[in-house]
Amino acid sequence: TTPLSAALRSCDAGHLNVERTELAGPLSLTACPLPPARAGAGQVILFIADPEQVASPSPDAIAKLFALTRSEARLVAGLVSGASLDVAAEMSSITLSSARTYLKSIFAKTGVVRQAEVVQLVLTSSAAYVND
Repeated sequence: TTPLSAALRSCDAGHLNVERTELAGPLSLTACPLPPARAGAGQVILFIADPEQVASPSPDAIAKLFALTRSEARLVAGLVSGASLDVAAEMSSITLSSARTYLKSIFAKTGVVRQAEVVQLVLTSSAAYVND
């Protein structure tokens, strides 16, 4: 029996941690049931995340997924990395004034009204799993 199979058998909430060697923290697993393809067939999608590895979506993935310009996507990528707006603007080689203008456009395109919502939207989207 592997740690993963033992953990999955004991999982009742759909979320669990699987211990690794003493040199690394546990992996986080989430099992999401799929609609049955045929009666009685239980299928799940299993998401495995390593909390020690932070996913950083590429500007290209962000641009494609949210229909942003390359400049807007670079600014969003900076924000997602944890930078403040002024630092993200500097990383994107634009002025703070331009960053604020881009941010208004990003809000309109994504349907959010706060910087934190943009970051949450990107981190909970498939952009976090795409390597362009």
